[in-house]
Amino acid sequence: MRRLAKRTGCGRGLCQVGGQVKVSTLTAIVVFGTLLHVAVLAVMIWIRVRRTEGDGVTSDGARVTPCAVCGMPSVGWQYDGLDPNEQINPLTGRAWSADMAHYRPLCADH
Repeated sequence: MRRLAKRTGCGRGLCQVGGQVKVSTLTAIVVFGTLLHVAVLAVMIWIRVRRTEGDGVTSDGARVTPCAVCGMPSVGWQYDGLDPNEQINPLTGRAWSADMAHYRPLCADH
């Protein structure tokens, strides 16, 4: 027959079993959940208070590509129509190219 260890001093999430103090499963879950919530709160605060370009902060990594026609900041890339292997989109009928060398940055005016 198996002999069970004597449990003494159980209470507040701690039990003393065979001379060793053990943490109950519920206490461990509560502690883990609390630590997880604190970590998520820290990430949310960091996201909320970090400085962005909207605050007037420009990072060194931000690249502004000038328009190929006028030099203003570009808003997108447009196909130049010079690819000999151009393809036509069957849904829109617009020409496009798989070669990115045939695309150039253009501003909103062009």
